Amino acid sequence: DGQVGDDGAFEDVGLAVEVVMFLALGDHGADASRGVEAGDARAAGTEIGAAQRGRPVAAVLDDHGYEPRTGDGGELALANCPFHRLAREQTELICTMNLDYLTGLLAGLAPVEPLRPRLDPRPGWCCVRLAAG
Repeated sequence: DGQVGDDGAFEDVGLAVEVVMFLALGDHGADASRGVEAGDARAAGTEIGAAQRGRPVAAVLDDHGYEPRTGDGGELALANCPFHRLAREQTELICTMNLDYLTGLLAGLAPVEPLRPRLDPRPGWCCVRLAAG
């Protein structure tokens, strides 16, 4: 629906989140207090999720460029990282902020079947996976 560009990165709402993450890096640098970025990313995710409450989690993630794939036990693996441009420069910080963003997104969506985001970096995949339960 026009939210994801040809390179799999967010355009509309997600681009705004990417800009927030970039600005957080610019303001605080790679050694920034994690609390500032975590709070910003989580708050952005919660707001975006709440606006889409009632939609299936996988559909929201797909709309935002994550390309979710269902795995064993209902786990969602994310075949794309919409923040890959930033993650190349500051992998640990951006992946942690992505985890916080997805934590907020899930809180805002309030799915019937809860999912727990966790860091699980693997080559060719987003660093976050969503475990069922």
